Amino acid sequence: DQEQMMGIAESHAVRALEKVEWMLPMLPPTFGVEIEPPLSRIRVGYIMADFRHHVTAHLLQTVFLRHDPERFEVFCYALNPSDGSLFRRRIVESVGEDHFRELHSATDIE
Repeated sequence: DQEQMMGIAESHAVRALEKVEWMLPMLPPTFGVEIEPPLSRIRVGYIMADFRHHVTAHLLQTVFLRHDPERFEVFCYALNPSDGSLFRRRIVESVGEDHFRELHSATDIE
């Protein structure tokens, strides 16, 4: 049920905020500034090592398609090499190959 899911999401958001509240005074003054056109979409990046045959990928494989493309631009940053799994392929297809970045062999400078 949508109401229950929203309640769960809000609960997680509150807990996440509690964990990082101490950092808020250290954020740059431009953090949270309204986005001006032409950058009218919010860019969201998912960074993880579980873009593979893993329970997290199983749960997330459809999440990326649920972002409204008019409002969000989604990127995925993989910290692991491809395992060739169906889950990895579905995620790459859902965000587009140009928005799926392989970082497992990147240097610190890159």
